[in-house]
Amino acid sequence: MIKSMLRSFVLLIFFTLLLGIFYPLVLSGIGKLLFPKQANGSLVEKNGIVIGSSLIAQDFVQDIHFHGRPTLSDASNAPLSKAMFDRFAERINTLQNYNFKQGKGVPVELIMDSGSTVDPDISPEGAYFQISRISKATGISEDKLQKMIDFYTKNSFINLYGQKRVNVLTLNLEINSYLNAIERLQPKR
Repeated sequence: MIKSMLRSFVLLIFFTLLLGIFYPLVLSGIGKLLFPKQANGSLVEKNGIVIGSSLIAQDFVQDIHFHGRPTLSDASNAPLSKAMFDRFAERINTLQNYNFKQGKGVPVELIMDSGSTVDPDISPEGAYFQISRISKATGISEDKLQKMIDFYTKNSFINLYGQKRVNVLTLNLEINSYLNAIERLQPKR
């Protein structure tokens, strides 16, 4: 019996070291070697400062920025829940008024809660829906904003799997860069 327990203990230590330490270190090393940006969290830097990750949504609330999907705000997301329908109706009305699109259809990802709360992307249609508000707040033409969205839109995987999408952080960084460039060109008074 003691021999059996000793063997079990040795196997426990061996597999703990192998699968708990050695294997994860090897995979992390391979990942960092072959995919350094992704292995480090797909961090986005501006002037040497990490400002976010292209994989995790950030909460943008200013009028000059594109907004992502709403995050799950309460537990009433049950199918056919009256509270859910009321919340969606209120969001539709708010989004139509806020984005100067009264009577226009609202893209679904701007209405529906993000279950993971970290969805970094929206559809191009969700971005186009917000153009009027951002144009009014920034002075950037609607045409220029549409070109930004088109430029940063990513296609589905080999045009078969998934949907077209655009990263909200990337778009907002482009807006900030554009506004900063315009500001630098203005004569100093």
